[in-house]
Amino acid sequence: MYSKHKKGKFVPVLLACAAVLVLLGIGIRAKYVTTVPLTGTVTIKGKLADNVTLTEHEAERKSDGSYSLTETVVTENQYIVMPGVDIPKDPTITIENKSSVPAYLYVEIVDNSPGTATYALTANWVKITVADSARKVYVYKPALAETPLQKIQILRDNKIIISDQYNPASAPFSLQFHAYMAQVEGTDDAVTTFNKNF
Repeated sequence: MYSKHKKGKFVPVLLACAAVLVLLGIGIRAKYVTTVPLTGTVTIKGKLADNVTLTEHEAERKSDGSYSLTETVVTENQYIVMPGVDIPKDPTITIENKSSVPAYLYVEIVDNSPGTATYALTANWVKITVADSARKVYVYKPALAETPLQKIQILRDNKIIISDQYNPASAPFSLQFHAYMAQVEGTDDAVTTFNKNF
C-alpha cells in the first residue's frame, strides 16, 4: 500500500492487486496452478470518493478444464493453467460516490508473463510514458463522472489468452495490477500528475 499527500492538493489512491501468480504444480501432466490474490488496502485523503475497491468474480472450473465466472465477488482465485485454455478474469475498479473534484485514474501493470500468455486493456485505457520509462502505466481517458457508482473494467473481453504453445514446464510467471487515483491540479496533464504523486 502506498499513499502520498502533498500540500493538501493532490489526493492519490492506490489499490495493489497481484493479478496472476503462477506456481509450478507437481504431477505427471506438470500442471500449473495460478493463485490470484486481489487483497489490498485503500487510503483516501480528501474527498475524491467515498470508497474505491478493486475486485473480480470467482472463477469456477468446469468438467472440461475450462473456467467460467460466477456472480460471487472475490479477492482471490486459483486456476489450473493449460495450453490453449483461456483464463477468465474481470478485475474491476468500483468507485462509490465520486465527488466533483477532477481526478485521474491510472493502472500500472507489472508484467512478468511469457509471450504465450497475453491480454489487452479496454479501449478506455491509454498508455502514457512516465518519468520512469520502464513502468507500464495507463490512464483512464473518459472523465470520471460525479455519480453514485462507477464500475471500470480493466481487461478487454475479461480474459487472459493462453496460447496452444504455452509450456507448462516453463518458469512461473506473474502479472500485477496497481490502480491509482490523483486529484488534478490546474492544467496538469495525466503524465505530470502521475509523476508528482507516484
